[in-house]
Amino acid sequence: METDEYILEDMKTRTLLILALSYANQDDSFFGGNFVKNQVHALKGYFKKIIVIAPVLRSFGYLEKEKLCTDYIDDNVEVYFPRCWYIPVFWRSKIPIGNRQKVVENTIKHHRIHFDLIHAHFTWPSGYIGVMLKKEHGIPLVTTIHENSRLFDQEVRISNPLINRAWSDADALIRVNRKDIPVLKHYNERVFSIPNGFSSSFHRIDTMVARERLGLLRR
Repeated sequence: METDEYILEDMKTRTLLILALSYANQDDSFFGGNFVKNQVHALKGYFKKIIVIAPVLRSFGYLEKEKLCTDYIDDNVEVYFPRCWYIPVFWRSKIPIGNRQKVVENTIKHHRIHFDLIHAHFTWPSGYIGVMLKKEHGIPLVTTIHENSRLFDQEVRISNPLINRAWSDADALIRVNRKDIPVLKHYNERVFSIPNGFSSSFHRIDTMVARERLGLLRR
């Protein structure tokens, strides 16, 4: 117990860097990656600061996402939406290409961001970018593999060395689906299954009450 308390107190002196494919903007008018934002909201009390970097495709004003996503600060959470380009190819041994790694690195340098732990959401490109940052800065990396079963199976099947490295070089991997743990252990022994959380505002109610509220009761 004393060790756990020490770790929690130590975390409050640390800065967590989160790499996300998508992240909700300040007023949630764009709610992509809202599950990551909800997690950050639950975590922010445990860290001195949380930095979120979520690259946004540059569309020259044509995409609503780019119009809505501007950098913001919420308490001890700083969110950055650097513009990038990428080609969403995922076929055979090929993976989506682009400059997201570069814009993340430039954001860190431009804003002089210092961090003590990296949490990457999704293998590509966040997990791989996390590996590169770990190598450059000597910072521990945790990667959560959110991919659905179809995409995950595809990533395993194509055996791309960059994806394999994103798994093997992380300090820990998190996967919700327990059945994938043995597969991931071929790349990394430090794999953990953590179920998805949910807001405390949700609670079980009687089936008939739920049906009545949803207008599903037959008259």
